[in-house]
Amino acid sequence: MKVSKASCLVALLIVVSLKNVYALERTPTGFYYPTGRAPISGDVGWLASDDDYYDNFCHIGHDFYANVDDLAYPISDGEIYYISYTEASWGSGNMGVFVKHLLADNTPFLALYAHVKVNSIKSGDSVFGGISFAKIGWYSGGVHLHLGIFPGLNYPSTSWGRIPSPGQYPYNGFVDPINWINTKTPAPMVAKYPNGTTNNHIFSSYTANGGSGRFGTPWNNSSFGAYVHPWPDNPSDPNVVWLQDFIELDGHWWQIVDNPAAGQAFPVHGQILTFWHANYGYTNYGAPKSNEYYATHESNGHQLVVQTFVKGSTVHYLGYDTVAETSKEGRKRNI
Repeated sequence: MKVSKASCLVALLIVVSLKNVYALERTPTGFYYPTGRAPISGDVGWLASDDDYYDNFCHIGHDFYANVDDLAYPISDGEIYYISYTEASWGSGNMGVFVKHLLADNTPFLALYAHVKVNSIKSGDSVFGGISFAKIGWYSGGVHLHLGIFPGLNYPSTSWGRIPSPGQYPYNGFVDPINWINTKTPAPMVAKYPNGTTNNHIFSSYTANGGSGRFGTPWNNSSFGAYVHPWPDNPSDPNVVWLQDFIELDGHWWQIVDNPAAGQAFPVHGQILTFWHANYGYTNYGAPKSNEYYATHESNGHQLVVQTFVKGSTVHYLGYDTVAETSKEGRKRNI
């Protein structure tokens, strides 16, 4: 099979993208850490009260130490709620950004990302877990990102980062952010469109084929976030297919792709998924019409992993040769 340069480039981009998202550390419950890494001993944590720095105040957040211009990531999908440009303690040119997030039971809470620099965002804009929305700015007390967590939406007007020691319970409404993201679960995005409605075909395929134990969690692999989205990005494209990306903890990538004509959705992964994407599958092959199944090569006896796709009146058989370790389109037929 001859592979074009364009196909190689698409496959390379897929691999690089997977490596990038897998490099970001997450909590056991599914939240991202806002700097892409878990807390370390050098960070300044919840209720710290170093007199030299806090001047007899205590800290109501967690400071992730970093370098200037390191990327800042939302801990989950959310919406910009408020941007503070004027607080002097943010540092020159920096700001504090409140993002509204949801827990799995749809309970809202605010996350404060402070000492950051952002461009071209405003209240109401969407952000997506694991996709950078800001950079960390310079700060005289040590470059870091301050993460604060405030349950609910009625945040106080002042004292967002520290309060008088030994601490005025209930800490101005803030809670320990590391404990929060390690014990709470973010709102599930399985089979959800950005407007909150559900793609029932994708949801049924997800639950019928093993759920999170098989697919991992929804993955933000497009400009639409971790939601159900079109491929290509233009939903009015005559060849568009609708799908959702998932990623396992080991970095294994899945897509569950809707096939409205078949009345159901099917999971695609591994070598067949890579081949389908590298060869502009939405245009050339359409949507999957079956799950994967095993077959035997007619001429060499090799075991094949095969999945059928349908485009218009043509059924395409895409296969992966488990011995030769190659993928290609096999035969095709008209319906």
